[in-house]
Order: sequence, then structure tokens, then C-alpha cells
Amino acid sequence: MYAQKLARYVATGSIISATLFSYVPSIFATNSNDEPASSTINSIELSLNSDSTKLEWDVDGDANSGYKVVYSMEENPEYPPLEGGHAHYTDDEYFKLEKLGTPEGEGSYYVRVCEYLGASTCGTYSNQLEVTLEQEDDDSDNDLTSTIESIVLVVGEEDYTVEWEITGENQEGVKVVFSMNEDPTYEPREGDMAIYIDDEDTNSVKLKGFSGEGTYYVRVCEYLKSSECGTYSNQVTVDLPNDDGKGKDNNANHCEFDDVDSEHTLCKHLKHAFAKGIVKPNDKFNPELEITRGELASIVVRAFEIEANTEGDLFDDVPEDYTHFESIMTLKNLDVVKGSHNLYKPDEPTTRGQVVRIIKRTVEMLNLDDFSRDNEEVDVIFKDAGIERHTFAHDIADLIAASKELDEPIINGYPDGTFKADKNVNRIEAVAFIDRALAFKN
Repeated sequence: MYAQKLARYVATGSIISATLFSYVPSIFATNSNDEPASSTINSIELSLNSDSTKLEWDVDGDANSGYKVVYSMEENPEYPPLEGGHAHYTDDEYFKLEKLGTPEGEGSYYVRVCEYLGASTCGTYSNQLEVTLEQEDDDSDNDLTSTIESIVLVVGEEDYTVEWEITGENQEGVKVVFSMNEDPTYEPREGDMAIYIDDEDTNSVKLKGFSGEGTYYVRVCEYLKSSECGTYSNQVTVDLPNDDGKGKDNNANHCEFDDVDSEHTLCKHLKHAFAKGIVKPNDKFNPELEITRGELASIVVRAFEIEANTEGDLFDDVPEDYTHFESIMTLKNLDVVKGSHNLYKPDEPTTRGQVVRIIKRTVEMLNLDDFSRDNEEVDVIFKDAGIERHTFAHDIADLIAASKELDEPIINGYPDGTFKADKNVNRIEAVAFIDRALAFKN
């Protein structure tokens, strides 16, 4: 069960609880009347794993809406949190201690897990644990060295699975890389796929033939962040069916998805994002559907592999159980996004100008570029986005100037000489923007 939950097709060090382009009919895990659901759990037994790095719990019953991990320096923390209390949402039955942070400083915290019922209400609570939380070394995530001596990879007994055994310390999880070409790597080359697994107790995964039916070469590597791998396993081969095992025709006329033609002008960018795990395998991509502000936050966090950070004050309209909560808060704490009147409006569509600003701010905050070049007046290039005409004109000008040093412009205008900064962006356009912007990482 853990393997299914943890084997997310992502290229980032954090697990996002829902896939980027899944259709979510309801934002909140509540019923239609915004009333809390009825409790379906009899008891929750909370404990620490053997090396005291992770909370785990056994449940008697079914959690229909996930859990809240509540903690405080005062005993018996509750949800909603009282003053000095904090909470995180999860739909798994474990939670890494490091994700709690130290919101009230280092020291002893009391932790409980409760059954989330929606409408800011909890049902059954677990027992209470006392844990010591310490601040991490700020440089630790940026200076990782290999601590795994070897990884032995074998074909699993179940169909389309591989299993591995690690000798050494597994710090940040592993990347399972596979391809129809030999020696797949991370970062993925064109035609490679990567699956990120950050749970040290998970040692197997089921693969899908994302490039069609045939023989795939598979390796597992030690993830060291900064888009790098350390120790690699041996290579094994696995025969996989088309895509999801249902015999789907994944032929040359499609650009990874049934509803995107291989001749689409932005196909190559979708292929890049697919190979890096930024978008997940599925039958359809809905390329012309407008991307929301929440979805864009998730794709940016995945693409740039930004460490999750959900501390601090929340937006009033982005609760902890919202699909893209973690990504939105991560960008908020990185000072990439800001709300108006403490509202983020996560389900509203995103405009071209907003995408440009988010890209620029992300690149700046990650210290990938300072955009200190002399910029041309943007109205020389786009007649509808002059410095005096549009809010995002300076951001557009900065990206145009930076693009001159890259192989491909990050942003493009329309044949009539306009940029249309207020035009909403669809899914495939957003992927193309972000894929081009990843050139700053290189």
C-alpha cells in the first residue's frame, strides 16, 4: 500500500497528495452542506518508527477524508489548533517528523493524529506522543554527499515490478529511472522516465510502459537533490505493456497522451515534462483546458524541485486539505506568490502575465538569475504590454532580456505583435512556459 502511495510520478523532494492535472470536483473534503462528515474510525494508535524519524499510526476503521497531525508545546493539541498549536493534513498513515518543523522553536512538542471530518472538524483522536524537534542545518539540503554503498536491483515476482536492496544510509529517497534506451539516468534524458520514492521502507514499484509496449531498461539511484543522483544500481530489463497495461494504443500519432497530437507545436515541451515526472501518465491531458492558479503552483514546485515549506499564516481560501495547499504555501514562503486581502484564489484561471511573474520570481528566489541586465522597452517588442500599459511589463521585459542568453526564448508573442498578458493560459502552454524556464537551472 505504501508503494502505491509513494510511487508518485514527480521530480521533486516532496510528495504532493494529488496529481497535478487530476480533475477535482470538490475543493474541500466535506459534504455538500459544508457540515462535518460522520466519524468512521474507532481508534488510532500513534507511534514512532524504529529510528524516531517518522510518525506512524494504526487505524481501526476507514479514514474517508484523511488525517490531521496536530502538535504543540502544550499537552493535548487539538484541531483547529489553539494558540501555539499547529496542524498538517495527510491522507497517508505516516508523517515524517522533519515536516513538522520547529514553529515555536526547538524543544519538546506533544503530537496527536485525528480523523479529519471536513468543515474544520476532527473526529477520533490518537494517543499523545512527546517528541523533540530540532532545527535542521540550513546548508544540509544543499550539500548532500553519497551515503549509500550499493543498490541491488532485481525483477519482482509480481508482474511489471522491480525490487531493490540498499546497503548504507538512504537520506533523501531514490529515483527509479527506466527507458527503452539502455542506462537511463537522472536527470532523465529524452525518452527516460523517473519515479521518486522518499520512504526508506519502500523497496519496490510497479512500472508502466509509458513509451509503448516493449522491453524497458531499469535502474535505481540514490537521490541527492539538486537534480542529481549518487550511487546507481545494476540495470535490469522488464517487458511492459502499453502505458497502463490495458493495451492502449500509444502510437506515433500521439504526444504521450491520447488527446495531444504528435504534431502539436508544443509537443516537445510536454514530452520533456512527462519524462521528468512533472506531469503524470494518463490517457488524456486536456491541453486546451485553462490551468488554475493552484495547479500552476504545483507544476512550478515539481519542475524546480523546491523543498516543501508549509509554515506560517495560511491564505484564507487555501485550507490545509486543499489539493495544492503544500505547493501554494511553499511558493508563498519563498516569496514567489502573494495574495490580495489574504486570498490566493487558487481555482481561478492563470493569465500569461501571471505566469511570467511567477517564473521570474521563482528563478530570482532560487538564485538562478538576478535579472540585472539592461532591458529593452517592452513596448518596442509587444505593442500591448508597454511599461506604462501593463502591470507585468517589467517582468516580461526581464524574461525577454534573459532569453537572449538561452537557446530558446522563454516567452513568445502573437503574430499581430501582441503579448496578450491578460489572456488565460491553457495546460500545455503552461507546461511549455515552465519547460523553457528550466533552462535557468542548467
